This record gives sequence, C-alpha cells and structure tokens, in this order.
Amino acid sequence: MSAIEAILFFDGKHVDQLKSAVSSGIDEAEWGDVASFFDHDEVRYQTASTWLVKAALEKAQAVPSLVIGKLLQSAKDFADWEAKLHFLQSIQYFDASAGERQQFLQIVQSLEGDKKVLVNVWALDAFVRLAAQDPALTKDCAVKLDVALNHKAASMRARARNLLKEFPQFAR
Repeated sequence: MSAIEAILFFDGKHVDQLKSAVSSGIDEAEWGDVASFFDHDEVRYQTASTWLVKAALEKAQAVPSLVIGKLLQSAKDFADWEAKLHFLQSIQYFDASAGERQQFLQIVQSLEGDKKVLVNVWALDAFVRLAAQDPALTKDCAVKLDVALNHKAASMRARARNLLKEFPQFAR
C-alpha cells in the first residue's frame, strides 16, 4: 500500500496500513505528497502524515529536507494533539542547523503548556534535545528540568528523570 493510500484509509486509530507503507519505503516523490497532508483540514490526515514522518525517522529512513521544512512550517498550526506529538517526537532525529534550531525552538516553546500532558512531556524532551546543541540554553534547560521533576504528572517526572540521565550536563 502506498503512503497516500495509507493516509486516506487511516481511521484515526489503527496504524497497520501506515506501518506497512513505512516498511515498504516511501520514495522522494511520494514524500512530497505526504507533506501536502500536514495542512489538511481533516485532522486524521494531519495525524497520519505526521505519524509517517515519525515512523520513518525512527527506522532511520531518509525523509527529504523539503518535507522536514514543510513539517516545520505546518507544526505551529496543527489542530490535533497527536500531530503535535509526532512532530515533537521527531525532533530527536533532526540534525538541524542553527537557524532551523531556532525555528524548532519557537514551535516547541509554543507547545509548552498544551492542554494535553503528553504534548507537554514531549515538548520538554524536544527542548532538552535542542538545548544540548545550544549552550546558551543550558540554564533555561536546567530550570525546566527542575520544574518537571516536581510536576503533578508522573509521566512528566519520569521523562525529566530519564532526560537527566541522558543529559547530565543539565543537572543542578
């Protein structure tokens, strides 16, 4: 099944067809079509297309830089928490230039405080990973991790502990 067919058949829950598309590989031309769904009015298409990007990156498959650029442009306008989550989970795989890092950082910071705790947890993760590439963010990062260690949500506290293990330079 092609990636486009998988997006169109996505029911909002079951990802088997999306997994199949990633396993089959998505060629560069098809990635352009996938990116066109990032801005779609139908939330399930945003979710499916961003899931494909995240899954391909997790499998170390190449995602064209134009698609990443389109994802970056679209992320601030995602309507659904799952599309936001997929974007945030993908950041760990990006090798961003300083300029792109600033763009990512702005979007990540705009997603902090989202009503969905899972989005907040992964916004913290993304911020820490971006801070690891930018020494100017060290102090802010340490403060965010301290606050997260005392957050009411167990998932936030757990993510903060794991991030501190992975990035001990941010421990205070």
